[in-house]
Amino acid sequence: MKPGQLEDVYELAPIQEGMLFHSLLDPNSGVYVEQLYFTLRGRLDVSAFRRAWQSLVDRHPIFRTGFHWAEVGKSLQAVHPDVTLHIPERDWRDCDPRQQDERHLRLVRQQRREGFDLQSPPLMRIELVRLDEELYRFFWSFPHIVMDGWSFGLALQEFATLYAAYAQGSQITLPQARPYRDYVGWWKQQDYTPAEKYWRDALAGFEPPAALEIGPPPEPGSDDESTHGYVPDSSLGGVVRDLQSVAQQHRLTVNTIVQGAWLLLLSRYYGRDDVISGATSTHRPSDLAGAQTIVGPMLTTIPVRARVEPDEHLVTWFDKLQSAMAEAREHDGVPLHLFNQWAGVPSGTPLFETDLAFENAPAPEMALHGTEMLDFGYDGRPHYPLTMVVFPQEDLPPRLIYDRRRFDHEAAARILRHFGTLLRNIAENPDIAVRDVEMMPGDERELLLHEWNRTVTQQAEPCLHELFTARSRDAPEAVAVVDGDDTLTYGELEQRANQLARHLVDRGAAPGHRVALCVERSAHTLVGILGVLKTGACYVPLEPNQPEERMSRILRDADPTILINHRQTADRTPEFHGLVVSLDSDAGTIATQETSAPAPEITSDELAYIIYTSGSTGNPKGVSVTHANVVRLVSAAGQRFDFRDDDVWTLFHSYAFDVSVFEMWGALLNGARLVVVPRDTSRSPEALHELVRDRAVTVFSQTPSAFRSFVDIDSERDTTETSSLRYVIFAGEYLDVRSLRPWTDRHGDQRPHLINMYGITETTVHTTFHRVTAEELESTVRSNIGRPLPDLRTYLLDHHQRPVPIGVAGELHVAGPGVARGYHNLPEQTRQRFLPNPFEPGERMYRSGDMARYLDNGDMEVLGRADFQIKIRGFRVEPAEIESVLREHEHVRDAIVLDRSRTAGDARLAAYVVADPAHHEGMQRQLREYLHSRVPDYMVPPHVIPVNELPLTLNGKVDRAALPAPGTSRDALDEYVAPRDETEREIARIWSELLELQQVGAHDDFFELGGHSLLGTRVVSRLRLTFGKELTVRDLFDHRTVAELALVVNYEGSEQRSGSAPGPIAARPRVAHRTGAQEASK
Repeated sequence: MKPGQLEDVYELAPIQEGMLFHSLLDPNSGVYVEQLYFTLRGRLDVSAFRRAWQSLVDRHPIFRTGFHWAEVGKSLQAVHPDVTLHIPERDWRDCDPRQQDERHLRLVRQQRREGFDLQSPPLMRIELVRLDEELYRFFWSFPHIVMDGWSFGLALQEFATLYAAYAQGSQITLPQARPYRDYVGWWKQQDYTPAEKYWRDALAGFEPPAALEIGPPPEPGSDDESTHGYVPDSSLGGVVRDLQSVAQQHRLTVNTIVQGAWLLLLSRYYGRDDVISGATSTHRPSDLAGAQTIVGPMLTTIPVRARVEPDEHLVTWFDKLQSAMAEAREHDGVPLHLFNQWAGVPSGTPLFETDLAFENAPAPEMALHGTEMLDFGYDGRPHYPLTMVVFPQEDLPPRLIYDRRRFDHEAAARILRHFGTLLRNIAENPDIAVRDVEMMPGDERELLLHEWNRTVTQQAEPCLHELFTARSRDAPEAVAVVDGDDTLTYGELEQRANQLARHLVDRGAAPGHRVALCVERSAHTLVGILGVLKTGACYVPLEPNQPEERMSRILRDADPTILINHRQTADRTPEFHGLVVSLDSDAGTIATQETSAPAPEITSDELAYIIYTSGSTGNPKGVSVTHANVVRLVSAAGQRFDFRDDDVWTLFHSYAFDVSVFEMWGALLNGARLVVVPRDTSRSPEALHELVRDRAVTVFSQTPSAFRSFVDIDSERDTTETSSLRYVIFAGEYLDVRSLRPWTDRHGDQRPHLINMYGITETTVHTTFHRVTAEELESTVRSNIGRPLPDLRTYLLDHHQRPVPIGVAGELHVAGPGVARGYHNLPEQTRQRFLPNPFEPGERMYRSGDMARYLDNGDMEVLGRADFQIKIRGFRVEPAEIESVLREHEHVRDAIVLDRSRTAGDARLAAYVVADPAHHEGMQRQLREYLHSRVPDYMVPPHVIPVNELPLTLNGKVDRAALPAPGTSRDALDEYVAPRDETEREIARIWSELLELQQVGAHDDFFELGGHSLLGTRVVSRLRLTFGKELTVRDLFDHRTVAELALVVNYEGSEQRSGSAPGPIAARPRVAHRTGAQEASK
C-alpha cells in the first residue's frame, strides 16, 4: 500500500473489523462471501452490460477499496483511483439443462471456496454465462465487507438504469451518492456512555449457556466444502406473510413475532428460560444525511434477550418483547465486542451463538432493458454457528445457515422445521399461553412419545422365591452356585433357604418386615437372600467392607426386625439392638428346621429388597424394589438376550450394588450356574481373568472401569482363555465405547456380544439395551445406550417436562413396571423424583437426573450425570470426552477427569492417568501438549496427575473421593515467568500495550488475559511490523502464549511457511475455538 497512489485511506467500521477478522481466521471457510445469480431471457447487450458495471465501480469508492492490516499495525481500507472490472463470458450452450445446473453448482462452490484477496480491488466477481441464444445467467459475488443487502439492492437498481441508457445509446448522470467513509466517520463521533448504561442494565445477570449441541459432532466434511451450509424452506415464506394479520390485529410487527418465535425455539433447545440471540438489521442512521444512498456494509447486530414466562399470555409476551427491542434499537450503534464487556462475560466466552436476520431491505429489482428476469438466487453465509435469515418478500425463501463443523444437515433441517411449526401455530392461534405453543410437528411428537416407546405387556408373575422353587423342582441336581471349591445344586439351595426361612419366621420375620444381611460375598449370600424372601420379608444388604457409621445409618433408617451375619463379618457388624442370626453359630439349629418352604401370603407387589445409594444430603437413601420389579426385569431382558440353562454367570458385584440383582436372578431364574467371585478376586484383574477361563464363564457383568483393567490383562493372554464368553454386559457407569478398541481388535464383536445396559437403581437395575459393534468405535457417538427394555418407556424431557427434539439434550425419565416403589422413609424426595407420567395417565415415571439425547434412529446417547458436567469459559465440558482422548495415548492405560474447583464458578480440571511408573516423569507436560493437539484449550486440565491405579469403590466404580487432591503449588503455566529473550520481551511488550497490562509473562495466555479477536488482529499486525514475519491470525489462536508465539516468530522458515513447522511449533489441528465468535455482526 503506497499512500501517494491512493485516492483515500481511512479506518474500518466496526462491522468491517469483525468481518475482516473472520475472513482472516478461516480464509477458506467461505463465510462472508455473498453470491447472487440472475437468469435473464432476451437480447442482452454484452458491451452495455460491461460498461454499466464499470461505471458502478468508478462511481462508488467501496468498489475500488482494498483492505490492509499488516503494514501500519492496524486495519485500514484504501480506495484506489482506477480499478478495472473484468467480466468473463462463458458459453454453456453445448450443455443440456442438467449439465448446466451441474456446472452452475461447481462454479458457485469454487468461487465461495476461493474467497477474495481483500487487498486487491475490485472485490467483486461477475461472470456472464450464455445458456441459449437469448438466455443468460450472470453470477455476482463479493465479500460482505464491501456491501450489505441494502447496498447491493441500490447497486442493482443503478446498474439497471445505466445499462438501459447505454443499451439505447444515451447518456445519463446519476445523483451524487454519499461515500462510505462518511459512515465510518459517523462511528468515530459516537459517545457510547448512554448505550453502556442501557446495555449494562439490560444484560445484567445473564449467564451465557453452554455451546449448543444437536446430536453428536458431525463427521468431517470434504475439503472442497465451505464450513457453513444452509437449508432453505420455501413454504416458510408464506407462513411469515400469514403473520401479517396477527401482527396487525395485536399491534405487533412481523419482525417481533419472528424474533420471538426464534427465541422460544432457542429456549427449548437450550433448556432454559433466559436466552439471548443476536438480531442483525440494516443500520442507516437517521442523523447521517444521505445514509440511504451509501453503498457499503451498514449493519448492526444487537443482543435480544428474552425471559420466557411459560404461563404468560403469548401476545402479552410478544408485546413486552417488542417494547424491549424498540428500546434496544435506540442504542444499537455499538461495536459488537462491547456487549460482552458490558455483560460481564469473560473474554473468549460467546454472549450468543445464534443470529436472526430479518432482511427488510428492498428486494433487488432487475427489470433489465430488453430482457425478462426468470429467476434469481442469493446465498450469504455469516460466521455464527446458526443464523436464521428471514425475507419478508415473496421471492426468497427463509433459510437457516449452519456451521457444518457443529451441526449436520439433518439437525439443521429439524431446527428449521421446528421454527416453521412454531410460526404456523402462532399464526393459527396466538390466544394461548407461551408454554402451549407447540414446536414439534405431530408426527415427530408421535415418534418420540409412542413409536419409540412401544411396549410389550408382561404377564403377572409369581414372586422371586416361588419362581426359584419351580426351577429347583425342574432340575434339582443342576448346579446353582459355585463358591470356590463348594457347590450348591438347585435342590440344595432350595432346602437350605427353606430351613433358614423357617428359622427366621420362628424369630419374628414376616411379610412387610425388613431383614438386614451383613455377609461376605459367598454361597451364604444366596442362602440368606433366598431365605429372607421366603419369609415374605425383604432384605436390606449391608456391605461389610464399608464404614461402620454408614452401616449404622442404614440400620437406623431401615429398622430391620432381624440382622443376619456370619463368622467372617461378626467383628464388623455394627451395633444392633434387635435379634442377630448367625449363619455359623446358629447353623445347628437352622439345620433342624423342615426343608419345605413356609408359605407367607404375599404377592409380587411386596418388597424384595431395599438397597441404599448415596444421597445428596450425605445420608444414604434406600430404594424400595418389589418382586414384580425384578421378575419383569429378567423376563424383559430375556427378550433381548439368548440366555440358556447351560450359561455360567458371575456374581462379580457386591450384593449391596444393584447390578448383583440381575447377576443373581438372571442366572437362577434361567436355570444357569452362578459363580461367586470373591472380593479379592474381583479386585485382581489377573485372578479374575483366570476365574473366567477356569469356570468357562459365558455371561459376565462389568463396570467399564473394572473391564478396562481386565482388558489390560487379557492383552497379555491367549485369546482362547476367554473364548467361553457369550455376553459382556456393561452397567453402573458411563461407557465410552472407544475404550473397547483394544478388546475388539483382539476378539472382534461377534463373540462375545458387548452389551451396554444403562440402568438406575430406582428403575430396577437395567433400563435400556444396546449391542456395541466394532463399527461404532469410529463413530462420534461416545455412549449409545440403545432403547428401553420392551416393557419400559423412556422420555427425554426439558425442565418443563416437554419432549426435547432429536439430538437435543434432555433429562432421562423412565416409566413402566420397572419403576421402584420409592425412597424408604423419604416421602418428599419420592414425590420429587417419582412423578406422574403426563403421557400415560395412571402411570408413574422416574426422573433420573441423567442427561441423554436421541439419535436419528431412536437410540439414545447418554451424556453423563448433570452434576458431572463442568462449565468452563461458557462451554459445557463432559469429562468423559477428555478421558477418552487421554486413553488413546500410548502410555495411558486409564484416566478419569474431575472438577477440582478452588472456588465456586472457578472450574479447574484435574486428570488422573494410570500409566507405568517408568513414564511418570515429565508426563504432565507431555500429556498437556498431547491434549492441546486433540481438544480445545479450555478442555486441557491444568493438573495431570499420574497414578499407578484408579481406586475402585466396593461396587466396582471409580472411587473419586479417594483420588489425591492436586498439589497446592501452581503449575508452570499458571506461574509468572518473565520473558526470557528479546523475542519474548517484544511480544510481551506489544501485548501489554494493547491489553493495557503492566506485566505479561512468557506462559500467559492471550485470551485468558482478556484478549479478544479484534485485539488479536491488531496484535498480529504489530508483530508483523516488528519482526518482519508473515504471521497470521491463526498463529495467535494456535500459539496463545508468549513463549509459543516466540517459537513461531523465531522459526527460520516463517516468511514462507506453508502452515506447519518442525518440532515444537508444528501447527496444531484446528479445534473448536470460539473466542472470536462474537466479534462480527453477521
